[in-house]
Amino acid sequence: YHMGVVKFLEAVSQLGGYVIVGMYSDADTRKLYGDNYPITNLEERAMCVSACKYVDEIILAAPLKMTKVRLFLIEKKTCFDIL
Repeated sequence: YHMGVVKFLEAVSQLGGYVIVGMYSDADTRKLYGDNYPITNLEERAMCVSACKYVDEIILAAPLKMTKVRLFLIEKKTCFDIL
């Protein structure tokens, strides 16, 4: 989490609407970026991102692939227990 991320989230929020940030689990982050990652664990990353005024909601351990069905279920607040 760094200033570039904050600027990106600010730009997204200026488009209007509700900003949801999906955050990969530590295991998925290691799969994607290697054994030296993540530098901070999911809980610490989530605390930083949740403090950002441009973020309305966070999905912890978000799936690596987001489908239209998952987006629909998230919008309807029906699948947070299966994410």
